[in-house]
Amino acid sequence: MQQREQQLNERETALKEKELLQKQLDSLPITDSLLTVDSTILGTWNVRMRCTQTTCMGSAIGDEKNEIWTISLEKNQVVVRASVAGNITRIYAGTMVNDKIELSEQTEQLMSAPIAKINVVLFKRNDKLLEGEREIVKQDCTILYTLQLTRQSF
Repeated sequence: MQQREQQLNERETALKEKELLQKQLDSLPITDSLLTVDSTILGTWNVRMRCTQTTCMGSAIGDEKNEIWTISLEKNQVVVRASVAGNITRIYAGTMVNDKIELSEQTEQLMSAPIAKINVVLFKRNDKLLEGEREIVKQDCTILYTLQLTRQSF
């Protein structure tokens, strides 16, 4: 009985998180100019992140993370939904100019400043490969990851 209640609580929490992320996405600003995006970047990508620099406790050079990123064009912006094990963990939004994509994490506007600011810069190498960096800036430290995105094939 307790296990079932725990499962229900976990599902309820996941649904609340999903609703919050959708509200954040819905609140993204709409720009007046029409964004032109290379449609070959749209879709699902396997992302490999490797820490190359850090001044933060609990993070080490060489640490690796893997995520799935779904890139779309919404409300005149490039939008990326990052997920791990099928759960959306972050939403990034930004622009693409030529082969350069600049993104920042979308966070709900709170009374206090966010714990960290996350920026991503990607470069399109070809239709199946994007490379770049993700920088996490906290109040007292910074973490830099190199990124390699490969198009997910089904």
